Amino acid sequence: MPRYPYVCNVCGVAFERVRPMSESGAPATCPNGHPGARRTFGGVVALGPTTEGPSLEELQHQHHHAEHAHHHSPG
Repeated sequence: MPRYPYVCNVCGVAFERVRPMSESGAPATCPNGHPGARRTFGGVVALGPTTEGPSLEELQHQHHHAEHAHHHSPG
């Protein structure tokens, strides 16, 4: 399922939610419990930590290091 970025209208925290595309426009509740957070369309949440696991950047970083170790292992 896709990951969508949101910003809380009350406390301003940025977070992500993994949800079906059919629910992508629905409001979300922020990690601090405030309802009605709005979806942002900038693509990357950079204002705060994610609440649904590693970010895309973290996964890409881990993949890069795994490939680097694989290609440079002694053989």
